[in-house]
Amino acid sequence: MKGGLRTTQLGLERELQAQIPVEHPIVAWMVRHSAMLRNIFVVGDDGKTAWQGARVTPCGLKLAQFGETARYKCRSKEGGIGGSGDHWGVGLWLGVEARTGQHVLFDPVQGGIRHARTLMRLPDGQKFDNDRAAAVSMTPFSTHAAERPRGVFAEKLVDPADVNPDAVAKVRGIYIKKEDLEAFGFTPGCKRCRSALTYGNAQGSMPHSIAC
Repeated sequence: MKGGLRTTQLGLERELQAQIPVEHPIVAWMVRHSAMLRNIFVVGDDGKTAWQGARVTPCGLKLAQFGETARYKCRSKEGGIGGSGDHWGVGLWLGVEARTGQHVLFDPVQGGIRHARTLMRLPDGQKFDNDRAAAVSMTPFSTHAAERPRGVFAEKLVDPADVNPDAVAKVRGIYIKKEDLEAFGFTPGCKRCRSALTYGNAQGSMPHSIAC
């Protein structure tokens, strides 16, 4: 895992011609992407990858290079990029979402992290932008802002009309075994205990409806 992460880091640093500090948010996405690559491509002893073992079929996702600038198509339900009606934007490719298979991109113009299913790669001379990579300000753990709860938990009220004061709880019958009496003792003079001891010699146990 460390080797895969190191390879991803060195490859991006070579393309950007810059050193990436460990504290930068893009490193968190790099770790996530390296783990995803391991699940997709590393074959286990059973001849299957982790992706194939979990989903039966091999992974068919088309990946880009980590940190690559690409154009992405807005999802139809979002109504265009930023509500403008333009269905294409430009973002920094940070991997794929394992659960949905969507591409994850960082687009600061459109509010940060974006998800898309359609990706258009740019020519080699336009794929990597140092300033765009340095502008990544979100991690996989900070893509959504916490919302204040709109509801308040209240104590559930019981209608007095639904309460029956004469209701009596039903007690289930209790089975006492001979081994229980031998381990914990019995009540002297109790006919049920004496019967259990006598009956247990032949049957092993007998029903006892109440405790002694």
